[in-house]
Amino acid sequence: MTGELVKNSEARNIPMNEIERMGKAIAASGLFGIKTQEQAIALMLVAQSEGRHPATVAREYDIIQGRPAIKAEAKLARFQEAGGVIEWEEMTDNRCAARFHHPLFCPKPVLVEWTIGQARAAELTSKDNWKKYPRAMLRSRVISEGVRAVAPGSSLGMYTPEEVQDFDEPAPKNVTPPKAFKQLPPPPPPPEPPQEAAQETEAFIAEQPEEPSPKPPLTPEEIAERTGGEVLPKGQKEARMSSENQQKCIHAMAKSLGLTREQLEADLLSACGTPHTKELTFKQASAYIDALKRMLGEHNK
Repeated sequence: MTGELVKNSEARNIPMNEIERMGKAIAASGLFGIKTQEQAIALMLVAQSEGRHPATVAREYDIIQGRPAIKAEAKLARFQEAGGVIEWEEMTDNRCAARFHHPLFCPKPVLVEWTIGQARAAELTSKDNWKKYPRAMLRSRVISEGVRAVAPGSSLGMYTPEEVQDFDEPAPKNVTPPKAFKQLPPPPPPPEPPQEAAQETEAFIAEQPEEPSPKPPLTPEEIAERTGGEVLPKGQKEARMSSENQQKCIHAMAKSLGLTREQLEADLLSACGTPHTKELTFKQASAYIDALKRMLGEHNK
């Protein structure tokens, strides 16, 4: 079976309902590190896409910190199954080294090594697995790096469980509900002024002169006296236009003098700047009436 990295001649198409049933059984057993049916089904679909039986996920994969990981032994087995070769040089608690090569993809052997010094520099040795099983952890690192370098198709980009365990765990989410804002007490009432200050304030107010009472509004008679004898309509200001009586008086006197309407308007325009009696002011109308009276007196002589 040379030249095949992943595909298996015995691969079968398993129906989805069978995969769901197997996934439920694997998750319920709790034997393979797969905790939920969804995790098992996802890995089974990956295995089936590689041409492997979905049940192989139980022995080849782990779920570490919520991430899928392929076991180092399974990764190495796939590499060798695809024609890859590994030659171990050293395997101790301080150093693991091996040469990897493949007849098609990498005929020249590649040396891959991991030492406890490298692990310490990467800040990995403080974890329990590195303290208890340093050789196994170094061996897993060498296998993962070597297979990925020489025949990456056989690992499909997945890390080993040992590598995933060394990943930084995501920071836990803060699920504590925010504290409610504490309501502040109302401000204290302003302090009352001392008795002496209150007495001084009252004395100062008493010394102030009283404001004069407002003058009453003018009566209609007073307004008539100021405006020339005619009582102004309610709401009309003292500075006003000519009254209706004045307008009628002007037209009547002009008629007595024999003036036509055109002659009257021409005379008004010349004398007052407007041809219409409605546009005369009170004073203009009074002055014009006086002038007409003088003309009538002379006309009657």
